[in-house]
Amino acid sequence: MIFKSFKIRGVFCRYILLFVLLTAFGFLVSGCSMVSDAKKKTSRIVRNFKSPDRNLSRKIGIALFEDEANLTDRDYAMLIQTGLATAIGEECPQLRLMRQGQKGYPRDLSVIRKPADGRMDIFSLISVGRKHGFDAIVDGRLLDITSTEKKHGFLWFRDTTRFLQVQILVEIYDMETGAKLLDETFRREIEVDAMNATDSFKNTYGPAISTAAEELLPVMGQKICDVISARAWHGFVVSTQGGKITISAGEKAGLKAGDELALFSGARTIKGQGGQQFMTPGLKSGKIRITTVFPESSEAILVEGEAAGEGDVVKTE
Repeated sequence: MIFKSFKIRGVFCRYILLFVLLTAFGFLVSGCSMVSDAKKKTSRIVRNFKSPDRNLSRKIGIALFEDEANLTDRDYAMLIQTGLATAIGEECPQLRLMRQGQKGYPRDLSVIRKPADGRMDIFSLISVGRKHGFDAIVDGRLLDITSTEKKHGFLWFRDTTRFLQVQILVEIYDMETGAKLLDETFRREIEVDAMNATDSFKNTYGPAISTAAEELLPVMGQKICDVISARAWHGFVVSTQGGKITISAGEKAGLKAGDELALFSGARTIKGQGGQQFMTPGLKSGKIRITTVFPESSEAILVEGEAAGEGDVVKTE
């Protein structure tokens, strides 16, 4: 009888122990999730605190990524572009994003030619980007999909696992100078079924490629957000007529009548590698005051310094 009582208690204790372990595991998992969420929120708070000109919104263009991996089963370039816009928007909701192909995206920005090496024509890019009020343009390429096999285990327990690695290049071009603010390749490796491996694995493993690309999007979005948020806001003079100065930013950027902005000369160009042309940051040449604000542009008058010229840069003081 006593033995039976101990046996029942032992079973009961095992159930209690199992319940405690499962509960602890649940708290651990949820705790990790909470820590991850807390880190993201803290990162956003710090980013916003450090960001100059927090009251002004930057306009960012996202070009259609090129597919250099030559995949045919799905439009991965569009998947990356739309997913990246969502990821950036979640990280930096204060940015005004416009995707190539989206209604309102400037056509003259979509047809900029690329030299033989596939790189962007920098001077054309910044000339058109400035006219439409972009602070920066995000461009990139799906570089390649590579396949590797890894063996694990020992003796007759050895097995082979196949992995696919997705590589995506992300570039950010600054519209003030044409310089690259970011030039980084992001990689994600994902396990796939080795039994189905074929020579055309790039098109065979569509779901795996999509999964790897989608897992990279939040990482790329956070990086892009960090880089752009650390930059000071700037706008551009798009025309001058008499005493009226028109700049490429307006109400949507956070400007209002009466705001005063520093004026910088922006007409100097330099030649770089491969015959590319860039703009050099100009010296401060004066000050303007906003008189009339429209959604995407503003009119201003010169209140100090030299006369403004098309292509000049405006910044907060």
